[in-house]
Amino acid sequence: MKLLKISASVMLAAIIALSSLCAFPASAAGTTVKVKTIRRFTEKTYVMKKSTKREYKCKVKYNDGNYIKTSFSDDGKTASLSVFANKVPEKRLPVVKIVFRDSKKKLRVAKTLKFKIEPAGKLDFENMNINTGTVKETILDNPFDRNYTLKASNSKLVSIKQAYLADHKEHFNIKALKTGSTTVSVYIKSTKIGSFKVTNGDFETTIPEKYQNLTLYYNSHGSSTYMGYSHVDISDILEDKKAKTKYAVYVEDESVASVISANLLYSTGLGKTTAEVFQKIGNHPRTSLGKINITVKKISMAYVVRQNVAFYNDGIFGNGDMVEFLDLKKNKTLKLAPTIKSKLLNNDYTGSAFKSSDYKITYKSSNSKVVKVDSAGKATAVKAGFARVRYTITFSDKTKYSGVCPIDVQKD
Repeated sequence: MKLLKISASVMLAAIIALSSLCAFPASAAGTTVKVKTIRRFTEKTYVMKKSTKREYKCKVKYNDGNYIKTSFSDDGKTASLSVFANKVPEKRLPVVKIVFRDSKKKLRVAKTLKFKIEPAGKLDFENMNINTGTVKETILDNPFDRNYTLKASNSKLVSIKQAYLADHKEHFNIKALKTGSTTVSVYIKSTKIGSFKVTNGDFETTIPEKYQNLTLYYNSHGSSTYMGYSHVDISDILEDKKAKTKYAVYVEDESVASVISANLLYSTGLGKTTAEVFQKIGNHPRTSLGKINITVKKISMAYVVRQNVAFYNDGIFGNGDMVEFLDLKKNKTLKLAPTIKSKLLNNDYTGSAFKSSDYKITYKSSNSKVVKVDSAGKATAVKAGFARVRYTITFSDKTKYSGVCPIDVQKD
C-alpha cells in the first residue's frame, strides 16, 4: 500500500470517514473506530476544523478490490476527506487510519474510520404513456450523479437517447416507434437500479391543470419574446402531443398577449385575457383542447437589464471575465457610460430601449488612488495597480442593477 502524506487538516478530515483493521500503534486518543455507511455509486465528504499543527499521514487498508476512492483537500483551517464507493466489499471493510509522529517520533493514530458500503438500492420510476411516433422527455431522479443506462425489453418499440445530467436529475428522450408496451430497466454500470413501463398508443392531448391558469410578465422597455417568464411555447405545455398534428393558440385580447408562429404565446401588456388552444390532425377539422386563463404582471426595469446580461453577455462590464487595461502614458482614461448604454440599456439584439429619463447611473472606485471615476463614468488611471469601478443603474421604478468593471493600470 502506498503511504500518502497530507496536512494536519486534511488528515483530520479524512479521519472522519474511515475505520481501522490495520496494525498501527494505538494512541490514547485514537483507539476509537468510526464506522461510516456509504451507498454504492455515491460520494460523501467529511470536514473538520484543524486542531493541530502535526503532520499527518493517511493509509487505506483492505481496499484491494477498489471498493473506495479517497481524495483530500486542505484550506489551512479545515481538512476534508472525500470518499467515493465503487462497490460493496465481499469480506473486510475498507479502513483509513490517520497517523502522526509524536515528539518522540513514535507513530500514533489520530483517527480510524471504517466504511460500510451498502448496495445502490432501488429507486421508484414512474410509468409513462407516449403517443406513437412522438418523443417524450422523462426526468429520472439520480442521487448518484453517474450516468444511467436505459435498456428496453423490446427495442423495436422505443428508442432512447440521453439528453443530459444535472442537479441530481437525468433527462432522457424516449421515442415511441410503434404501438405496444415495454419495460425499461435502469442501470448504473451493471447494477440494476429500477425499471418503469412505457406504453405506446393513441392518447388524448390535454392541457395539464397547472397550465390552465398561466402567469406571464411584461415590461414595455424590453421585448417579451426573449425575456424569461414573458412567453411560453404552447407545444411545451401540452401533455401527450400527437404525431403529424398541428397546434395553434388564439388570444381573446391581443393588447394583453399575442402569438408568433401559431405556438409562441407572449405578453404585450398588463391585464387578463384568455387563450384557446386547437389541434388539427391531418385533413380532419381542427378541434379545441380547451382554454387558458392568462394574467400578465409587471416586471421590473432592472430585470430587463439582467436579461440583457444573460442573453447577450459578450464582455459587458460585470460579467466576471472582462478586465480593462489602462496605460499611465498612453491610454489613461476609459469611458464606461457608452458601453453600459449601448449594451445594457439600448440593445437591438435583446429588444431593450430606455430613455435617459428612465434611469440614472452612479459610479464608485474601489481604490481612487489607482483609478478615479467622475459622475459621467470617465475612469482615469492615477498610478499602477488594480481597482474595480462599480456602477449602479437606478431606474424610475426604484429598482437597481449593479455591475463592476475591473481595471488593471500599468506603467506602459
